[in-house]
Amino acid sequence: MAEDVLADGERRGVDLGFGYDAIREILAAHADSLDEVTEPRFVEWDLWPSNAMVRDGRIVCVIDHERAFWGDPLMEAGFCGAELPAISDAEAFGRGWGRGPLTATERRRRRLYGLYLLLVMVIETDYRGHTDTKQYDWARGQLEGLMARFDS
Repeated sequence: MAEDVLADGERRGVDLGFGYDAIREILAAHADSLDEVTEPRFVEWDLWPSNAMVRDGRIVCVIDHERAFWGDPLMEAGFCGAELPAISDAEAFGRGWGRGPLTATERRRRRLYGLYLLLVMVIETDYRGHTDTKQYDWARGQLEGLMARFDS
């Protein structure tokens, strides 16, 4: 999935602030953290408050499924805050899922998933023809911060 997004960005010459091959190196260096994922599950990947209808404290409907896929539940958007606090509150989302703190390997996976999301958010601005740079600028800033965290 990440390679497809990177290829899209290269095709349009989208500036990520990093070389495309440098990002591929990060992905390859941390790919072993994906080995724990052995059973794919349905992932909405767009499960934000605006896409969930709640009645009596329970989710009764989820809308907006165009980004759904089968994979690691930790890739769900609500867990983004584990590595990208500006996006969500992963602790509250995790409690709702009955999850405790993430393990070190799960945190590395979440970091990869955050990288993928930010790549999508930066690159899609060109394909969607955004008329301002607000999303691009914000996502590029988040990408810079996340890339620095791979070094630590």
